[in-house]
Amino acid sequence: MKKIKLFLTSSLDKLEKDIQEFGAFIDSLNDNYQRLGIYFYLNISGENDPAEDLKAAANSELFYIIFHDEPQEKAKAEFEAAYNAFINKKTPKICTYYKKLDNKKQNKTVINFMEKLRNELGHYDSSYTHLDTLKLNLILQLKTLGLEHIKVDVNETSLLLDGQELMTLENIPIIFNNKNLSLLKNEFLEIEKEFMAHRALIKKNPDDDDLLAEYLGISGRKNKASEAIHNLQLDIIKMETSFLEKSGTGYISPRQISARQCLEEGDIEGAKQILSVDELELEEKRELEILEEHKKKIQALVGDWMQRVDVLIIDTQNENRFTEIEHSFEKAIKLEKEAGLERESQTKFVEYLIEQRYFDIALKHAQDYLKWAEIYYDKTEECLYRIAEILQNIGLISGYKFKFDDAEYFFKKSIDISDKINQSNQKIYNYKQCKMLNNYGEINFFQGKMDAAKDIFLKNVSLMQDEIVEKSFNRLRLLADTYCNIGMIYSHPTNYKTAQYSDAEHFMMLAKNIYSTLDYEDTYLYQIDLGQCYSLLGSLYLNKYQLVESEEYFKLALILLKKGANINPNFVEPYLMDLHRESSHLYYLLKQYTEGIEQVRCAIKIGKRLINLSFDTYIVGLATAYGDLGKMLSKTHQYTESIDNLIMAIEILESLDKEVYFTIEHNLGFQYYYISLSLYALKNYPETEKYYHKAINITERLFSTNPDAYREFLSNIYANYAILLKETSLFPEALEYCHKALSLRETLLNQTPDVIKYKNDLAKLFYDMGLLSKLMQEQEQAIEYFKQAFDLWETMDSESIGENKEFFTICKEKKV
Repeated sequence: MKKIKLFLTSSLDKLEKDIQEFGAFIDSLNDNYQRLGIYFYLNISGENDPAEDLKAAANSELFYIIFHDEPQEKAKAEFEAAYNAFINKKTPKICTYYKKLDNKKQNKTVINFMEKLRNELGHYDSSYTHLDTLKLNLILQLKTLGLEHIKVDVNETSLLLDGQELMTLENIPIIFNNKNLSLLKNEFLEIEKEFMAHRALIKKNPDDDDLLAEYLGISGRKNKASEAIHNLQLDIIKMETSFLEKSGTGYISPRQISARQCLEEGDIEGAKQILSVDELELEEKRELEILEEHKKKIQALVGDWMQRVDVLIIDTQNENRFTEIEHSFEKAIKLEKEAGLERESQTKFVEYLIEQRYFDIALKHAQDYLKWAEIYYDKTEECLYRIAEILQNIGLISGYKFKFDDAEYFFKKSIDISDKINQSNQKIYNYKQCKMLNNYGEINFFQGKMDAAKDIFLKNVSLMQDEIVEKSFNRLRLLADTYCNIGMIYSHPTNYKTAQYSDAEHFMMLAKNIYSTLDYEDTYLYQIDLGQCYSLLGSLYLNKYQLVESEEYFKLALILLKKGANINPNFVEPYLMDLHRESSHLYYLLKQYTEGIEQVRCAIKIGKRLINLSFDTYIVGLATAYGDLGKMLSKTHQYTESIDNLIMAIEILESLDKEVYFTIEHNLGFQYYYISLSLYALKNYPETEKYYHKAINITERLFSTNPDAYREFLSNIYANYAILLKETSLFPEALEYCHKALSLRETLLNQTPDVIKYKNDLAKLFYDMGLLSKLMQEQEQAIEYFKQAFDLWETMDSESIGENKEFFTICKEKKV
């Protein structure tokens, strides 16, 4: 059982009630968490003899001192014992609270004690009017102690711990004083009034469609406002956790304390002013002039910049916050460099830039950090692992930029280091190594190395088995990610062997079950993880031609990923772009072309923004989306616009380096084929034939290396090219290409006899061969082909036959 030792000392009898309430709070936590192997052991000053109290204070993990008037000598001695222990072993974390009573001002002794905390010890202190402030501090400190599987969340009025209401938020100053939050809540109340008024009108006029539409619109605004309140409250809780983590290091400045006090009073602008760019740069200049004497102060100044990042993240009304975040990171990094400090802010900046998809800048900083770390870092396990992580980030960026040789090199170096460390300390580094392997597997998947990717992911599942027992949020989430990746490999006929849909569905459902039951502390993560999983399931059922199931999952995915994109567009929009494209394919098969066109236009809109972010990463996806739009437009007989979009796709793809973008040939084959269909509709037969030959040449080459991936597509090209040859009266040549398509479609149906589409396609091909034979005066052969088509269609219901019903009727008449 994990025992967490706390120590509480006080200086006034007036605080006896607070001490009792805090003790009762600890007891309630034990009631909930003993079943998880966690026990909170609270020592209260005065319950033991003074020597034992001094020892307990020094050996605690969290030390609380609360006072109003002058701290008594006993409390001061216990504080000194705890502080000396912190200097020597970085524990306990010290939490100092002054209680405001009866609106009295602090006396001089209290002020002197607090100034000593701040100026001499670099320690953080705070005030409180309600004990809920200390309770919140304790709950958030649990995260700093490594209890990551404990979930902290909020609802409209309360703080939740593992789904149970723990305390009201109305006693937490940093929450109830936040001006942005107040604005959102006022906005919500106004919408709520409007909502209730419209609901009353709907009851009186239930058949008024216009009124219903207004009501639904207001309902959507209400949900969005509620979600904005929830997200901002979570961001404030995260900021508070981040502040506590920094305050526990001993390097916190008076400026950070003052900024936090502004935030407690609801003054975001005041906090930003205290952390103003001009003031920080001025102090930076002063401190660098006396560098050796003030390294500790410079480290605190780095913390100021990093706290500015935290404040900006919750400043949701600031349109320039991402630019300001980058500037603050850069200032912190510059200070670390010039002061010769450890460059922790630079590694965090690399992770931030990768999440925001600024790969070029991220790569520059990662390489700069690596060059420094390999020279100046010591060889402790933690330092070596940080080098391994930055090597992994360089590999990840290289993969996103299609530089796969570089990605392979950096990932292997990273994994070599992590393997050696993990052997000596598996409990600490196993999870980190699994994260690294998961990213490496994704890069292999990205470049089409499916067998290698599958081996890596299966190894990852094996490594994580022992970790699952701990029920850690992050470990379970990583396991679900790995299940998703394995499912993608099994369901990906373009890159792997014959798609193994049942295995794919098994692993994706395992992932969905984990995502659905995880206690997400971060709504944003929940939306992205579950949204991506729904998207993958939608694609799986699309590949199986289970279109109803596919549409259901795509709609669920769109709801979640759109919400995630509102919070972090750079990170989520690439997934959203792919989802819109996949949805357009679904509606193409459902023959709902207007909806398909709308989906692919959404993908193009996102793609245009993303190529400004990283041209190399997203240009192929944008070109493919133009091709998808052209394909869809041809189905609504908008052939000229269809050809314009397909030519746009072709021109982009043909301009790119095939050595860099390994998917170009695959994409070009599709665009050549679909432009052939539109040109054929306009009866431009010479151009149609030109593009058919290009499509055939590419696809036959791809088929020779991976027949299972391209069998269906090549059969479609052959069958439609045969129709062109028939139209130009080249009947023997047309029949030759029908025979080529026939062998491919028979193989498809034999491999997956439950896919109705394959049976329908084969029947239609027999029908076309019957027509060709009839035109060539081969009546007996024509009747035989018509009979084979009829026999296949007769085993299908009317809905499955679809647009081929007319041909089925003809075959029925001609088969005898």
